[in-house]
Amino acid sequence: MRLLPLLSILALTGAVGCQKAPAAAKPGATAADLPGSVTPTAAPADPQTEFAEIRTRILPTVNARVPASLAAKLQFAPQFDAKSRVVALAPESWVMGDAPGTLRPAPDADLGAATMMAFGSGCDGRCAPKNWAEAFDKVEVRSLAVQQVESDEPIGKSGRVVVARSGAVRYVVAGIWKPDGARYFFCRATLEGPAIDALPAFVGACRAMDVRRWD
Repeated sequence: MRLLPLLSILALTGAVGCQKAPAAAKPGATAADLPGSVTPTAAPADPQTEFAEIRTRILPTVNARVPASLAAKLQFAPQFDAKSRVVALAPESWVMGDAPGTLRPAPDADLGAATMMAFGSGCDGRCAPKNWAEAFDKVEVRSLAVQQVESDEPIGKSGRVVVARSGAVRYVVAGIWKPDGARYFFCRATLEGPAIDALPAFVGACRAMDVRRWD
């Protein structure tokens, strides 16, 4: 299977049709600042309530997949995306990158120059119900310039997670949707250098996306 960046692959975060990526944050902000970036129209969700289940049921499993050699610099924590639609697991010490909605490790973390993660939503054109499996495949999977797809698995009945390789870089792209939804939601990660050792943790984090609002 030959697939045609996750994330310049990251360029996709804001580049496709009606795709809605999280709003940009000030440089130097950390993943922990995402909840404060807010719900423009709805009342702010209570993190303590919204994060309770994922902290108890999923977070320990994801963090357990981080190698001991990286545990001091890489730990995941639940965060909201910029519009409080999605509860996502993201590295808690990472800072906002130049591209809207992306997170990067601090330069002194030594986790690879290309390493980053992003969450958002996409529409592949008009934001209205459509075949989301096909839209996700077109926008998120076939756009990957990779040498090898290492795994391609479903997430329940309405989702998919792909792990791919290009040279010394690993990519993770996951998506979830519902048939009558107006968009799909994605999690993307690009891993390089030491961060590749934590690939299982990033796959687990992307699979754990929990959509709370589908609007």
